[in-house]
Amino acid sequence: MVSAGALRVVRYLLCASGDFVKVYSVTTEETLRLMGGHADLVTGIQLNPHNHMQTFTVGCELLALYTLASAEDSVFVVIPKKGERDTFQLVSVKLTKGAGQDLEAKELSVVLDGVGASPKQIAFGREGEYVVSVKEVDLQVYFFKRKLLNRFSLHSVKTKGGDNQFSCVACHPKEDCIATGHADGKIRLWRNFHHKKEYTYSTLHWHHDIVMDLAFSMEGITIINSNLRFSRSIQGLIKSRDVKTGLVVDPRTKALVMNGEPGHLQFYCLQSDQQLFSLDIVQRQYIHEAGLKQSDLVKVAFSARGTWLATVEEREEVTDPELELKLWFYEEETQSFKLNTRINTPHDNHITDMCFRDMGELEDDSLILVTTGRDCVFKVWVMVEDTDPEGKNICFGRLTCSKYLIGATDYGFLCCWNLLTCALEWSAHLNIVVLQPDPLSEHIAAVSWLSKESSCEYRGFFDNAEEVADEVEMESEKTEDDSDEERDVTEMEQEDTSHVELLGEMTCKLSKSQEKELRKIRKMDYSWISAF
Repeated sequence: MVSAGALRVVRYLLCASGDFVKVYSVTTEETLRLMGGHADLVTGIQLNPHNHMQTFTVGCELLALYTLASAEDSVFVVIPKKGERDTFQLVSVKLTKGAGQDLEAKELSVVLDGVGASPKQIAFGREGEYVVSVKEVDLQVYFFKRKLLNRFSLHSVKTKGGDNQFSCVACHPKEDCIATGHADGKIRLWRNFHHKKEYTYSTLHWHHDIVMDLAFSMEGITIINSNLRFSRSIQGLIKSRDVKTGLVVDPRTKALVMNGEPGHLQFYCLQSDQQLFSLDIVQRQYIHEAGLKQSDLVKVAFSARGTWLATVEEREEVTDPELELKLWFYEEETQSFKLNTRINTPHDNHITDMCFRDMGELEDDSLILVTTGRDCVFKVWVMVEDTDPEGKNICFGRLTCSKYLIGATDYGFLCCWNLLTCALEWSAHLNIVVLQPDPLSEHIAAVSWLSKESSCEYRGFFDNAEEVADEVEMESEKTEDDSDEERDVTEMEQEDTSHVELLGEMTCKLSKSQEKELRKIRKMDYSWISAF
């Protein structure tokens, strides 16, 4: 458990961390001092309201500590009740005065019985006139001067997704108002609680999950709750629910790297006990809902010099896990990692391990990453320059050929992709200018340039990718020979002044040899293709 207290001059922040108390500078965020003395976990820390150069801390079996300006010679602590398991009491402890370092406090008096073990479940009211305790669905208010105890209870039965269990409590610094947080995200404001029957409360619903903490501002105008974001923070090591990434060292900063906030990677400096920065890997809003399956960070690997970072995130599904491999590059300008490459489903099952090859000075030019998976496959990933040619004239297959995508590139290739396997079925060296699917059948017509001197060639109709691959490849090989022959032709005969219009896109003049070839294509019987 970690508690905190701050000096009124707002220069220092004191935090209980493990069996130490750390003093931070609010201005520089540096750790100024590390104070020891406890042999066990420090469970509470409070400033002396009458001497801000003195701090009270408790540990061991004392679960919480409170100080009041109105009680100069006493402090309040939560202790286990003798003889009863999981039962706690709020007691007042009179401080013993003496010259020695180790003094025993003998005078204890019970203030409230049956309180919660969390320090966030007890709060003191205006000028210390009363103390409030919440546990399960019960709220207790004890008035010191009147020695009066009022108890209030909410319905314990959950209705319409509501859960009235108390989670935390805070008191207004100047008014008689109590704020309580609840398990279902509601915040209730209680007033007139001096009376057992005439009390009132209003309900606010700010959270979708349990309210973890509450506090009023110094003026009492604003309620600060656990869902607010802060512009600055002094962040140490975040205790993640499950460190799936293991412990990894960043070669560049020598920081300890592991899971931090959900979906984030934290870089923690062991020397300064500070988080250097947090990298959002999943880049999706995390929803705090029990049983909801969400993407989480599971694997991390750095290149030898730390300029490249590989991460794996996954989401457990009933049938197959959703996997995503990401590569990040460190930018000196922004002093952070920037997403470079995203790979969906890099393996058919969970990725078990991955590592970069140590390339020394050639790391940026010859990046190699190896991954292994439960699909019994290892894969080698190589960073290549993104110089893929731009596609043009693409069209989808229809009916039984709907799984294919036909496209032509600017560099003279006709490609057929299988959308089910995400693989290239075939490609041919053809300078396609027009691709036109038949809206009434599976056929696709292709028109290509033969050469700069001659005009166009009608490549015919085809509809079955598997069967047409060989045919297109053969015609592609003949294209160069045909083009060479036509370069030697000095005169081209024309049939009157007629022109051939190709799909409304352009008008081309055909030679006699081209017209003969075209007539042959038109006379061919394509009925055999339907059998496929």
